[in-house]
Amino acid sequence: MSARYSLRSKPSSVSADVAPSQKDAPEMPPLPVDVPSKRKREEDEAEEDAPAAKRVLTFSKHSRFWALDGNVVLRFGQIELKLHRSRLATQSPWFAKLFDQRAGMEVKVEDWEKKGLQTALASAAEENDDFVALLSAMDDAIEFFKNPPPFSTVASIYRAAYNLSCTRFEDYARDYLEEKYSDHLNHLDANPVPDPAAAIVLGRTWDLPRIVKRAFYELLRSTTAAGLVINDAPVSPDATLTVEDPESTAAKTDAPSLLKDDFFRLLDAQKRLLTGWNAALWTFPLDCASRPACMTPEEVHKAWKSIVQEVVVVPGRRDEVAHPAALDVFLGLDKLIDAMGTKGPDKDRLKFCRHCIAEQKYVFHEMQEKWWNSLDEWLNIATLEN
Repeated sequence: MSARYSLRSKPSSVSADVAPSQKDAPEMPPLPVDVPSKRKREEDEAEEDAPAAKRVLTFSKHSRFWALDGNVVLRFGQIELKLHRSRLATQSPWFAKLFDQRAGMEVKVEDWEKKGLQTALASAAEENDDFVALLSAMDDAIEFFKNPPPFSTVASIYRAAYNLSCTRFEDYARDYLEEKYSDHLNHLDANPVPDPAAAIVLGRTWDLPRIVKRAFYELLRSTTAAGLVINDAPVSPDATLTVEDPESTAAKTDAPSLLKDDFFRLLDAQKRLLTGWNAALWTFPLDCASRPACMTPEEVHKAWKSIVQEVVVVPGRRDEVAHPAALDVFLGLDKLIDAMGTKGPDKDRLKFCRHCIAEQKYVFHEMQEKWWNSLDEWLNIATLEN
């Protein structure tokens, strides 16, 4: 006799009963109270005369997760999944305790687990896609290792594993996300990270503070950051957040956007970084340590002006998106350093000596460290880690 476990969308309780029995048959949803017309009464009488089987609620089998030899059925709305109870219990202490409780065993629930099984399973029921993603990770672990899934899938795995205490899959998803959105300055490069707004919401909501800074920085160096819709609601795992294309009048999508506070933090940090960037453009070595000096002060001014023109001004005029150094202050400083050792496009510019380059590299690195660390305060990231 197989056990049937029912999880309905946004349930007030999670039930798990042995089937089949008349007492445990699924309850019919309450019908609205109204006064039926004569035609309606005739239809109702016809339905009462119909076979009982036709009035039973129908459910659809999940297209993938319906194991012929499964011994537990999970129901999400009108979709049923037939799975192996032992595998769920092995991967998730929540399921293990649920099955033990329904088997009549005494299960010790710690204080921090008081909301316990029903809260975890209710969250899983409301996030059906998340639970399916977790099941897919259990089946496709080797494929996921060879071909990492997209951000949305990993986020779903993390949320479901976090809710159901599937520690190994929670650790896998966390490690993947923290590597993809590394908060180390030396991991910054020109390659964009995916779904930065969604990553910020995930990081703030689901205890992933280390992915927030890198996701924010992708927006900081983006020309489209101001197009994000501001969301006034508090961050919630169940909140529906949206992004709107400023060039489109179409309806909003289901993609996450920033909260209003984060949006203003983004604009403030962008202003602070641009102020520092403008100051850095006119910070260059005047006293060469080489003897004789590689250039006179007049030649230094001329060479540095040529470098700024080459690295920032001309590419910025052509296409800000194609050349992010005009917005990406960290990569921009690196590009300025690289240009110090070249003669430039016209080949007339004098090159700085290795002593000047080393001195300027040290000064710029100190700036980068200061700015990167300041983002924790500007974006209110430090409080997440405390």
